[in-house]
Amino acid sequence: MNLAQIKAAIAEGKTVHWSNELYVVEGKDLNNLSIVCTSNNHTIGLTWLDGETLNGKEEDFFIPKNINGHNLYLLRDFTKEEFQGENNLALMVLEGLDICKRCGEYESGLDNPCLKNNTTEG
Repeated sequence: MNLAQIKAAIAEGKTVHWSNELYVVEGKDLNNLSIVCTSNNHTIGLTWLDGETLNGKEEDFFIPKNINGHNLYLLRDFTKEEFQGENNLALMVLEGLDICKRCGEYESGLDNPCLKNNTTEG
């Protein structure tokens, strides 16, 4: 995601992460955004002082895929080695199967709310 896409997603109320779901982009307004580690509150600015250069690669920012509160695996959740090896979960996600990280539901089970999640952001 580039800076404009990140700001647009935040403006729409979506949660944007950097690198993994531990890091969240948040702020008081769209021109004052930070990357916050949710485990220790360590914070860095979303951009350099120029207000344009991201503190991270564009491909490292993402919106988690979420259906009915199910937090789904993304390709980025797996290493190259896991795709090349015999990691069945990685291979199923690669083939397009949606699987919840929290409860393990997939396919038609995703039609029901996730029982291990308190949020239903989408």
